[in-house]
Order: sequence, then structure tokens, then C-alpha cells
Amino acid sequence: MTLLSIVTGTYNRLTYLQRMIASARANWPRHLSMEFVIVDGGSTDGTQAWIEEQSDCRLIQHPGLFGAIKAFGDGARAASGDYVVMANDDIEFRPYSLLRALSFLESHPTCGAVAFADNRHTQVTGGQGYQVMHMPALNTDGKPVTVHYAQVGMVRRWLGERCGWWGDQDPVMSKARTYGGDNFLSSRIWELGYSVDAVDGCEVDDLLPRDALRTQNNQTGERDSAQYYSRYPRGAQLRNTVAVPNPQTEHLRVLLMDIHEPALPARKAKEQGLAEALARVGLCWEIDYVNEPWDLPAAVRIWQPHLLLTQIHDGQHITAAVLSEARAERPEMVVVNWNGDAHESGLIGSTILEVLRYVDLQTVVNTAVLPVYERQGIRAAYWQIGYKDPAEPYTGPIPEWDVLFLGNCYNDERHALIRALQSIGGLRLGVYGNCPGTAGNTHYDFALSTALYQRCQIAVSDTYPGTEGFVSNRLFQALAAGAFVMQQHSPRLDELTGLKAGTHYVEWTDLSDLKRKIRKWRNSDGKGLRRKIAEAGQEYVRREFSYDAQVRKLLEML
Repeated sequence: MTLLSIVTGTYNRLTYLQRMIASARANWPRHLSMEFVIVDGGSTDGTQAWIEEQSDCRLIQHPGLFGAIKAFGDGARAASGDYVVMANDDIEFRPYSLLRALSFLESHPTCGAVAFADNRHTQVTGGQGYQVMHMPALNTDGKPVTVHYAQVGMVRRWLGERCGWWGDQDPVMSKARTYGGDNFLSSRIWELGYSVDAVDGCEVDDLLPRDALRTQNNQTGERDSAQYYSRYPRGAQLRNTVAVPNPQTEHLRVLLMDIHEPALPARKAKEQGLAEALARVGLCWEIDYVNEPWDLPAAVRIWQPHLLLTQIHDGQHITAAVLSEARAERPEMVVVNWNGDAHESGLIGSTILEVLRYVDLQTVVNTAVLPVYERQGIRAAYWQIGYKDPAEPYTGPIPEWDVLFLGNCYNDERHALIRALQSIGGLRLGVYGNCPGTAGNTHYDFALSTALYQRCQIAVSDTYPGTEGFVSNRLFQALAAGAFVMQQHSPRLDELTGLKAGTHYVEWTDLSDLKRKIRKWRNSDGKGLRRKIAEAGQEYVRREFSYDAQVRKLLEML
């Protein structure tokens, strides 16, 4: 199901249409689905060809220029989104207006539509700022009032269908061509007991091109207005209660403030991980807060999340003051931080501890620090990483290694590990990462690393000195790929993860033990035992450590 459909009609306005679509795309999170439904009245400027090249656009071709009321009606009925934006082709959405409107509709069940303020008043009459249009209506006691109507608006699709959209199938409004459809839809919403609301920050720039289409549309303006006022001579009749219950329920809204590798900005599109899993249980807005600098309190104000999930490691980018201000924007929001590192400086240093006083739950992969949190009165828990499947399989040549190690040599222990592996005679050794004598680097290349794990005999994984329960994400990647893994002993790993040495992997303690076990396992499969262990590890990890499973565990903790 699509979350948002943007419907428009167009005719020989390709440049304006492109600007409207670009403005919507620019401020829409990648994990929220959106489509454009475009009704074309016979353009000759390349509009139709361009639309058909866009993966997120659907083209409806009219054999002639029938007017906006017919175009918007056909487009809205073809839309699949839970919410539908009726948008002229000559507007541009102001930053994050769509998100503000969506959040408001999600959290206000009796709001039927959000009306976007526009700058037409400024352009035409020299007025100031952005305004939402008004129209006459009758209060519940019959007295005349004015209410908002949505010249550009986001509407609940079920309600728009119930209202008949812009009235092209209404006996009276169907006689109009271009104008009055937005008033008709807004009037129908009001008379069913729902509201059309103005929301701070929901704005569009109306570019008002002085072209042949506008000239032609203006010729029917008076007749179209007459049809609307024939249908609603005194305006919509307001109600105190809704006539039809709202069948929609509010989604969980998540604001995910994570960190992506700055040298590899494209990697976000090449993996299926935490953000995708969160998007399957709610509405997830993901912000790379280090490489895409963001005002966190502003993001909370826009999105009004139920859950703020951060990846704060140092307290420098998101400080205690910033997090405190964000909490003030939405006091009922639950704040969870995840730190997947082993280094104690980023876990229990004085700066990070000050930040964590504004967190409801600190989650870690190194339980050695939990007693410190307990003494500080900070709620904390063990929450491991999940494995990530590549979006597409690796298609290049894959070498077959007797022993494979993926990782960077960032400490003396890693250098010693590589030297120990290199000392084993006759071994086809594949080392990938920032280490001496590497065969390459699979850093965030999940397709290549998965393919390498699938082809090797033995995959080696280590831990970090002085930690408890800590393992690299590579253990889960290797097991999920079906590799036979030798994992260095990590205290409490079995208790914390359910992974059992001898059942899901083979455990090693020191480098001498590792070398001995590699010699034992590399030349013989021990009556299929190596394959049996690899299959058991793969089945367990794919069941218990997918990101869907990890999100489920987190929500259960909350």
C-alpha cells in the first residue's frame, strides 16, 4: 500500500511539473512510499514521455483538455495512497510541508484535510506571507461563518472517495470545468463532520504562469463559480459530530537519527537494515545526523514522533542540551539510544553520561558497562545488531578462501591475529580490510562480503578485549550467509544471544587455539559436521537476528 499519492492535472507545463515533483521528492523520506498520479490533457511539449520515464509517476492520458475538475477526479480515483494531495502543477512545496501535513492528519483523527497556505495573495495583491483560503459556511445554529478550504490540500483517501473528490460525478458540479472543485471537496468534508485545517509550516509557492492554459481556464471562471454556488448557495453546513467514523488508526512514527559512513554516502541504498525494519512496523524518517546536519528539535517538531531512536556515540553532535530541547518539543516521546561500539569512552565517558540522562533507554552490545549505568540511574539493556541482506547479489568473480577474515587492523590484537593466520602454512587466506596484505576491502559492501562468506571454508571472527557479550556485526553477517564460523570467546555471549558454541559456531580462545582448530577443520568436514554447524548457525541467526526480529525485541523492551 502506498502512503501518499500526489495528484495533478497538466497540459504543456513540463518545466513547472518537474519543479513541483522535485520539490515533493526533495523533502520526503526514502522509507515513506509516495507516488505521483498525473493526468495529461494532450501535451505536445514532451510531458508524457518524461512522465513515463519516472519510476514513481503514473500517467493517465486524456484525449483532450477536459479541465481540472475531470482531471483531478480521474487522478484521485486512480490514486492508491492512504493520503492524497491534490496539487496544481504550477506549485512548489515548501520544505517539509508534506511531512507536517502527514503528521497532523495521523494525530488528529477528525481532521479530514490539511489546507496548504500559498503566496498567491502576496503575488496578486501585494499582501504579506502565506495564507490559507476561506469560504462561507453555516454554523450548527445556522449562522454564517467562514472556514478553510484546501486549494492545495492533503486529504484522507477514504474520505475523498466518500466526498466524491472534486465533483466531476456530482449532478451540479460536473457542469463546471476548472474552478470550484477544491471548494466542493472542502465543503463535503465539512458537512461530514470533519475539518479542513491550516497547519503551521504547510506552505506552497504558487508560480502562477501566465500561459495559454491559464488564459483558457479563466474563460470559464464565472460559470464554474456559478455551479459551485448553485450546489452550496450559503456554503457548507457544519456538524458537531462526524457522520462517518474514521476507519484509519494512527501509525507508530519513528525518527531514526543514525550515522552513515561519510566516505560511502551511497551505501544507504545498498542494504536492508534497521530503517527498513522500522518502516515495516510504522512510519520511519531516517536522518544521517552527522553527514546531513539537522536541527533535532526542529525535526521532532515537524514529525512529532512516538519514538526517537538515536545512535549517539560521543555527545558532540547531539549534546545533552540539544536532546533536552528535543524532548521539550514532544514530552511524551520515548527516546532510545543505541551504541554498537565496544569502546568505553563512548559508552561511559562523562560527556555521554550527561546526554544519557535525557534518554529513556540506552542499548549496548557490551554489557560490561551496565553496572556503571545502574549506579548512574540510567536504564540500559543489551540490544544486538542484526544482519543486513544486500539489496542485489554480487555479480563479479568470487575467490574461494580456506580461511576468510573481514575487518580493519585498528589495534594490536587485530595485527597479531592476522600474523597468526598468515603463519599457517599452505593456507589460502583471504583478508579484507585495512590490514597488511589484504585482498581488498568489503567495508559496507554487503553484497561482496556475503558472497565471500558463502564461498569460504572457514570464516574467523574475533571480539574486543575487556568486553562482555561483544561481537562484531561480522559474526551475524557470516552466519546469515551460511558460513562455518570460528568465533573468539566472548563472556556471556551464549546467555545474551542464544548462540551456542559447538552448535552454531566453533569457539576459539587464544591464537594458539585458533591455529589448532583451523588445522583440524580446514581439510575435513568431519562427516558433514562443519556443514551441519553452519546450517544451524544460519537458521538461528536468520530467525533471531534479522532486523525485523531486533525491532520486535526493542518494542517488547519498551
